[in-house]
Amino acid sequence: MTLDPKAAHLDTTTAHQNHVKAAEHCDAASAAHKEAAKHTESGDAKHAGYHAAVAQGHTLQANEHSEMACKKTANAAPATK
Repeated sequence: MTLDPKAAHLDTTTAHQNHVKAAEHCDAASAAHKEAAKHTESGDAKHAGYHAAVAQGHTLQANEHSEMACKKTANAAPATK
């Protein structure tokens, strides 16, 4: 999912806050993948699939926060010649 550049001005978070949120979502995705692995090993495909989907959602959210942080960092950098 790509961020809407028109909505960027509505965002009041800092690049630092976006990096922190991205890291939190990465941690949550990791935990969900580990949970999915446990269910896969025990043969519980239903719960494994659920946790894999949760992990994917956190991965997408992490990517969105990372993308926003990168844009904010780039916009804050001084122009070079």
